[in-house]
Amino acid sequence: MKLKSWLSLLVVISVAAVFGWQAYERLPGGEAGNSAKNKTQRPVPVEVTPIRLGSIELRRNFSGTLQAYSAFVVAPKVSGRIEQIDADLADIVSRG
Repeated sequence: MKLKSWLSLLVVISVAAVFGWQAYERLPGGEAGNSAKNKTQRPVPVEVTPIRLGSIELRRNFSGTLQAYSAFVVAPKVSGRIEQIDADLADIVSRG
């Protein structure tokens, strides 16, 4: 009976050791993993340009939908027909 329990304990320890070694090799900081990975890694292409002096520009691109805080209805006080509109969409207009 003791022989079976020792054999099963040995099998469990062996399996745990194999899984532990595999986990160690896959870690980014593991020495064993780095030596095998460095041989198969390909160099990364890099573009080099000369240094230029200039101002730094902050650019940001956003996309989305705008919603107004409030809306109002534009209705004429007199009836009639519009003959001409002197403003286009997104034009800045002023009174008069």
